[in-house]
Amino acid sequence: MGREFLEFVDVKSIKVDLAAVSLVPAVVAFKYNILPISLERKEAPGELTLALADIYTSLAAVDNIRLATRCRINLVQGNADDIWDALARIYPEH
Repeated sequence: MGREFLEFVDVKSIKVDLAAVSLVPAVVAFKYNILPISLERKEAPGELTLALADIYTSLAAVDNIRLATRCRINLVQGNADDIWDALARIYPEH
């Protein structure tokens, strides 16, 4: 998690895993502009991939998500506006 450079992903082309979405409350996702992308459970407790635009403003939230889910966290970077648009689609009630 302490990496300065993250892999950049095109958030618009990613199919979001609803199992990953279920682990991150909408209020946290919107507040920190964090998009849960996938959850792989090859080994317990699993690996949760999150896309974020700014690691520095989101780091505390990422740590809280890791503690709450007990998952290993894989971080990727995405465009902030694209993440926000994806969040609006996957959390329509927010």
